[in-house]
Amino acid sequence: MIIDLNQTQQTFKGWGTCFNELGWDALNLLPASQQEQVMKLLFAPDGDLRFTIGRFSIGANDYARSWYSCNETDGDFEMKHFNIDRDKTTLIPYIQFAQRYNPDMTFWASPWSPPTWLKTNTHYANKSGYNNGLPVDKQVPTYY
Repeated sequence: MIIDLNQTQQTFKGWGTCFNELGWDALNLLPASQQEQVMKLLFAPDGDLRFTIGRFSIGANDYARSWYSCNETDGDFEMKHFNIDRDKTTLIPYIQFAQRYNPDMTFWASPWSPPTWLKTNTHYANKSGYNNGLPVDKQVPTYY
């Protein structure tokens, strides 16, 4: 194998983080002046981490306050009932706060889980677990 340092194989796009409800809640436990300090350290071009990329989920992820999707209307394949009302109270303000320190951030959104009406057991979870409300008989089988 020959390593040629003069030939670019990859482009480094930057550092990133995930925006989620529990992160927002944790930030809001701090006084406003400390919130500003944390966000500056995370996102400002002269900050410690200098995050330039942000990911957020479409609907709930493991760091949401509780499970939700952006469309729980059964059979709505045209997404006429898709809405981000919940995200307007947490994720969007969180992202806008970061953009005050780095307005040139790049974002991507990715779904964590489909709406329950698109899942075979019509529940957000696949396995019964701590306080998720999924009966054992509704678990999705796994094949190893």
